[in-house]
Amino acid sequence: MKSFEQLLPELKLGNKKIALIIGAGFHSQFIKNHDPIFNRLKNWNCLLDWLKKEFKYHFENSSDSILDFEKIIINQNNINHSEKSASEIEDEIIDTLVKEIRYLTEVKNIETENSLLEIFNNEYVSDVLNLNFDLLLENKYAERTNTKNWKRLKWVTPELKKQKSKIDFQYRYINNIRFWHPHGDFQHKKSVVLGLRRYGLQLKNLESYRKTYKKRIKKDKNNFVEENWMEVIMNKPILILGANLSINEQDILFALINKKRNFIKSKSDSLDERSHIFQMVENRNTTNLGDLASPLYSNMDFKYQWPKLIKLISNDEI
Repeated sequence: MKSFEQLLPELKLGNKKIALIIGAGFHSQFIKNHDPIFNRLKNWNCLLDWLKKEFKYHFENSSDSILDFEKIIINQNNINHSEKSASEIEDEIIDTLVKEIRYLTEVKNIETENSLLEIFNNEYVSDVLNLNFDLLLENKYAERTNTKNWKRLKWVTPELKKQKSKIDFQYRYINNIRFWHPHGDFQHKKSVVLGLRRYGLQLKNLESYRKTYKKRIKKDKNNFVEENWMEVIMNKPILILGANLSINEQDILFALINKKRNFIKSKSDSLDERSHIFQMVENRNTTNLGDLASPLYSNMDFKYQWPKLIKLISNDEI
């Protein structure tokens, strides 16, 4: 298996690019403010604790954040003795959440470590799958690249007329990079994916996308253009930054596993650059994905990995 440093120049020579998966851990490096209020953008447990306080329901967080979110929904009727449906309660909770994220990212003055934006070099990166609900990264990257009037775009083709309203087919195009939000964003609260039921519906959609991808790629591999974020994962080398991808990230794991299954006939992953998955992990030799991914750098703390990656991907070592 090639290392990320070995693969990147080869991709450039072949005019091929990678896709990044960005999680809340990216914000831990990106947001410089030390005010604990910003931990809600950096850590799901902090955001969950805040939601529990807002909805007056206290319990100890488990390792399954999706199930914990469902607990808040189910117990609201017991607490308030209301006649609202679970869907109505879920909408209330998500509405509260997106208002808070809007406040944190648009009203509060956030200081950011803008050197990290050098990672989003469009010579090497074609797509970013942002698992966060906010648009802080997009806003700062647009400012840095002087990109104006960007907004979420929809695929509008005859084949996708029925599906064009789904978040899976929508992205923001900033300085030649597509930014997708697989779990939705605060500007479109109906797109937010939280809770076991919404993740379940997401998986149902992804299986349909997988089948469509297999048919489309057979017709024209060389001129293939991805039409949703699932196809991006299937068709591009992946670098995961600031996301541990626990079992809670069921949809992303589903896509990554199907990506690996797609290349199972190859004797070696090196035979097809699209099969590669790398993940930034702290000071250990393996990722929590096991053999599905290779560590970006082994035996190195995060504080050393980020500048090393910036230097690599900003052309200094290519």
